[in-house]
Amino acid sequence: MKINSNKKINLLVIFFLILYSFLINYYFGFQGFNFVDSFQHIAGGEKIVAGEVPFKDYWISDSGPLMDFVQGLLFNIFGKSWNVLVLNSSLINIIFTLTIFWLCSILELPLIPKIIFPVLSATVMYPASGTPLIDFHSLIISVFGLTYFIFLIKNSDFKKMIIIPMIFIIAFFFKQVPSAYFAIIILFISIYYFFKQKREILYSQFFGSVIGLIITFLILYFLNIEIEKVYEQFFLMPISQLTERGIDQTIDTSFFSTSQKIRYVVFLLIPSIVVLYNLLKSKKKISDISIINLIIIFGLFTTGILHESYTLNQSTTLGILPLISIFLLTFSNIKDRKLEFILYAINLVIILRLIKLDINYLILFIILVFAFIYFKNKFFFYNKFRILLVSYTILTTIFYFDKLIINRKWQDIYNPNWRQDSIDASKIDYKLKGLRWVSNDPDTKKEFFVVEENLKYLKNSASEGNYILITHYQIYNMVLNQNNFSPVKYWWKNASFPLDNKILKNKFDKTFLEKIEKNKVKRIIVLKDVKIYEKFNIKYFQWLIECSILDKKNSNSFREVYKIVSKCKI
Repeated sequence: MKINSNKKINLLVIFFLILYSFLINYYFGFQGFNFVDSFQHIAGGEKIVAGEVPFKDYWISDSGPLMDFVQGLLFNIFGKSWNVLVLNSSLINIIFTLTIFWLCSILELPLIPKIIFPVLSATVMYPASGTPLIDFHSLIISVFGLTYFIFLIKNSDFKKMIIIPMIFIIAFFFKQVPSAYFAIIILFISIYYFFKQKREILYSQFFGSVIGLIITFLILYFLNIEIEKVYEQFFLMPISQLTERGIDQTIDTSFFSTSQKIRYVVFLLIPSIVVLYNLLKSKKKISDISIINLIIIFGLFTTGILHESYTLNQSTTLGILPLISIFLLTFSNIKDRKLEFILYAINLVIILRLIKLDINYLILFIILVFAFIYFKNKFFFYNKFRILLVSYTILTTIFYFDKLIINRKWQDIYNPNWRQDSIDASKIDYKLKGLRWVSNDPDTKKEFFVVEENLKYLKNSASEGNYILITHYQIYNMVLNQNNFSPVKYWWKNASFPLDNKILKNKFDKTFLEKIEKNKVKRIIVLKDVKIYEKFNIKYFQWLIECSILDKKNSNSFREVYKIVSKCKI
């Protein structure tokens, strides 16, 4: 009877988690957008629907091809709309939440933490963006792979390890990192077990890697994609991209700089080091499970810090917060006053930071103080390490939720009145129904007006022939139900298309030219979006200037229209 009762409770919890994780992301997916990040996967999905193939028909470097296939599949099934775009991210948020619940079950955590951590995961992970983001998809699939790896170790089912590399190949083709970092964590654990005479773990993964690569090459062959193009666009191009995102500009791998975006996650590094110190000084032999959990904990910290050094503004690894706490919780049997003092201290820090963020959180602090005084005896009876760690994770999630998600600052929306200033996007088209139009463009009304004016032009000039649209706003073709003949999903020099690398630039130019000739493109339309000229300039393509003229009649403060008047040659 107890077993059946536990199953019913688990089923109810799972149902609640599915509902909560879907709805919270679905809600925030309609609350504003980032005009580069939020739109690019619309273009990718449209290209798949149109029968285009990544690497072959359009360039793809820092935006994984699997995202395009997933979004294209959803567009094919449900039609093209903002609703279906958000459906993509909401479904993957469910996968992340259920994976965390599964992990808690594998590690045999009590019921309350088993509910709390998945809820926190659903709250702090995908709602930050709301719309699909390759970093999040890659991270979530990687966490699933790590969880499945732990499950197989616990059950000594080493033969099934053959599946692990295939999971990470999938994660990798959403985005190269952080999937590669997670794969390295698993490699370290596998090597450790190799020297503990459990060599089947590493051997199975080796064969899984071979099979995974064979399957990958077969898919590339079936899609008629040259391996050289995959290497150039998905491996070589991102390395060249470092110049733009830059070793000399934005990438700073120093610990104190890169960790600032997730500083309150990194604070958990302090109790983690104390846990490690206590285990090392203990005369007892450290169990294999403890060693593995420590490798994962410090691997997650390294993953977060390395990945944040690469991203420009947004903190993309907040989802590892509950993950780190879960693995730390496995050491809750350690009795150390210094460790408890540290946990008290960091809880106090996050409470004070919450009060600084919003004075109303002072009420929460007062409630916690009174609750502590009232339940003091019971509190000291229970495991303080566990309570303080869970408390810190909850408070930190509340902080990031308030600071970055509710206010949409994660999307670089810094308008304090964004709710009042937002516009109903369905005024543009019913496919955008439900979307609050407000973005990282500080002038929402002007932005909306410009998009409307450009849409009118594109509708009225349809008879003038096919065009390639250069814009940050990849919604025009979806609204107009027209094919996008662009050689990239979005235009960002040295990120989506090469500029400084002359060899790659020449190959991209050939792809660009093929798109023009194959689709009989008559116009190149450069929409004057916010900061578009920082990422694209027609002068980058001198060969295009030589075969076109500026259409002064249709060019204005909203756009530049170039008519192709002769055969383009590189």
